[in-house]
Amino acid sequence: MFGLTTLRGKLNGSAADPPTLEAQLAEIQSAIEALPERQAELAERRLEALRRDDDVQARRIEAQQADLARDRDRLADSKRHIGEQLRDATAAARQRRLLSHRAGYSVAAAEFLASARVTVAKHAAVVAVRELACRQGFENETTLMMPATPNINGNALCAPQLLDLYALAVAGQSSDTRIPTPKPLPTSAFRKRALLPHQRAPITDSARAVRLGDGAPGIHRAERTPDDLAPLEPGQARVRVLRAGYSPADNRPQAHYGQLLRMPIQAAQRAEGAIEIVERYGDPALNSAAPEVPEARP
Repeated sequence: MFGLTTLRGKLNGSAADPPTLEAQLAEIQSAIEALPERQAELAERRLEALRRDDDVQARRIEAQQADLARDRDRLADSKRHIGEQLRDATAAARQRRLLSHRAGYSVAAAEFLASARVTVAKHAAVVAVRELACRQGFENETTLMMPATPNINGNALCAPQLLDLYALAVAGQSSDTRIPTPKPLPTSAFRKRALLPHQRAPITDSARAVRLGDGAPGIHRAERTPDDLAPLEPGQARVRVLRAGYSPADNRPQAHYGQLLRMPIQAAQRAEGAIEIVERYGDPALNSAAPEVPEARP
């Protein structure tokens, strides 16, 4: 039978054991799944008894159907209670496993902290020896003979791969390692190499020379382009450059500050600010003398 009291007695103290509860719950579910087939069978037998007018047999079958209904209710009630016990037992078992892991973790963490603090102290000792050698003037030798420990901002890194690489680096440098003396390069190594097409000649000291007096050599400067004082043609204007490096056209050189140029009037008007117009075609010449006034004769 699957009554709750009967099941609890059958469990016999195993109500907190999830595997036992799962097996019992599976057995109850199998019994519930078998009820419809049994109920259909009794219904068919009852109809046959009624066709034969066998009331005694029909009443027996009806009693079995009533028992089947009670079994269905009993199984449903037992399934609900066993399911609740299974959930509680599973939660309790999970909590016990968690506490077991927590206890193991605490022990391992304490051992790790103890060894880690020792490691930090030993790492500080290694760094101190290396820094002392550097302060005493052995920077280059320290780089070759005492490789730096794997660290970030001075904090040691204990990754297995990094420790393996560090061990190889330390093993490769024995105490009797000698720093090789650099050999002088042959004279051919200092021969002047020909310049490539895209390279410019290097600037020498003579190119940087500053004129210190009349007799000292100086930098050759390009002569100032003379002012353009040719007569103006129709549509032209004479302008004075106000911004050094200004060029009136792409095919004309850059002008000096204050230089006089000829250029079209419209272009001169557009470039005002960089130049100023001092003469237009038809105005009096810039350097022409004032006309002489004849003396009045008595």
